[in-house]
Amino acid sequence: MGLCSKKWAVKLVLAFFVLSLFQGVFLLHPSELDSATITLAKDQLSNSRLSYLTALEGAHSVGATTVTIDTTNYTDQNNFHIFPGDSVTIGSDSYTVSTIIDDASDDKFTITTGLLSGDTADDSTIYVNQASTHTISFTTTSAVADGSIRISVPANTNDANNSDSQPDIDGFDFDSMAGSDVTCPSDVSGYYDFLATGTATDAATSGWHTFECRYSGNGDTSTALTMTIGGTNKLINPAPDSTHTQGIADDYTIRIENRDSNYDVADTVDAKVVVIEAVRVSATVEETLSFTIASVGTGVTNCGANASTDATTTVYSVPFGSISSFNAFYDAEQQLSVSTNADDGYEVRMYEDDELGKDGADSPFIADTPCDTGPCTHASPQEWVTATQNGFGYSLQDSNGTDAEFEWDDTTPTTGFKANQFPNYTTGPTEYLDPSAKIMSYTGPVSGSSIFVCYRLTVSGIQEAGVYYNTVTYIATPKF
Repeated sequence: MGLCSKKWAVKLVLAFFVLSLFQGVFLLHPSELDSATITLAKDQLSNSRLSYLTALEGAHSVGATTVTIDTTNYTDQNNFHIFPGDSVTIGSDSYTVSTIIDDASDDKFTITTGLLSGDTADDSTIYVNQASTHTISFTTTSAVADGSIRISVPANTNDANNSDSQPDIDGFDFDSMAGSDVTCPSDVSGYYDFLATGTATDAATSGWHTFECRYSGNGDTSTALTMTIGGTNKLINPAPDSTHTQGIADDYTIRIENRDSNYDVADTVDAKVVVIEAVRVSATVEETLSFTIASVGTGVTNCGANASTDATTTVYSVPFGSISSFNAFYDAEQQLSVSTNADDGYEVRMYEDDELGKDGADSPFIADTPCDTGPCTHASPQEWVTATQNGFGYSLQDSNGTDAEFEWDDTTPTTGFKANQFPNYTTGPTEYLDPSAKIMSYTGPVSGSSIFVCYRLTVSGIQEAGVYYNTVTYIATPKF
């Protein structure tokens, strides 16, 4: 072989040797397979409200209940996104927001209890955490055997901040999340057999909190899976980011990956999740009270057959008319109705300006009923079925609701007539302001509660002739 031929052979051998080195490199570091895109991916938040983050503006006094916030150095620069009832942390203690002060500064709110001594320094942190469960659903694309589903949620890259249980302005805080707070997808027979417990990993400095569910099985294409992040503990939603405009959502990208048994990504997709201020809907409902008196006709037996009405009342009068039978009962009724939205309900009291006097004078008069075994009083209703026990009194019967203080048939036997005297204004406030002067009440809002007031009169044959009258006043009082 000539010299040239030998040189050519040597070069050829060297070329094959170099090529074999490159092949070795390719074998040691094979190229990553192109991953497919997971489809129909979404992250449904149980609470999309931004957390709130600011600080005290200036030193506050111990016991202060009005809080002034820093409107310059934090992304929450007003009180628009902190609401009554919110649990707010100031310094190191938790308080409850009472009211939001709407003024030109919009920098104040009040709390239900005063500031403690360690929470009053200028620039003490103020925050309201908004925690949320993430329900991530998606559909697989590739059949990945013995792999895992990994969800990555954006986080602050400062390890001291991203898991301190306070809101961050650029990611979700890990708080106290654990594997037990991760609900893995349901098993799919023949394809996915998930471990009972997932894993939850703090971002440290990576910028991603990760949550993973491993499975055995061959995997499948086009299978819908759902994974939930959040149980006893939940991720804390971010506070507004540095470029935030109130009313415009901040968006974050979560990553969903289907990884193989070597933890290499087989399928992946990025999904968006947005957080925004909640909307405080407010309306002032005016206090209401409706109180009406209605007439009742003759022949009505709301207070029993033995108290069938003998007169037709009007809304402003109870005209018994001519009394021609002595030692006999005359009966009449009116209906009282109440509606109110008062938190603590209402009460109706009543009193007479004096006993039934001839021509409205003090004497002669028809006395208030003594009842049968009397004397009964305005505070102690008793049986009154004996017409020779002359006088003027009343009883009650519920119409709509159970608001009457007593009823005519609260007796034994129930065919009786339990009666009461009218509280008398002339005897002083011990009667007409006494709690027993109530005839109707309830402890909460009511709509159309009503009772019947059953008036009863009987006089003897020696009662002086003439026109007798008095005035009965009803007082309805709501309790707001």
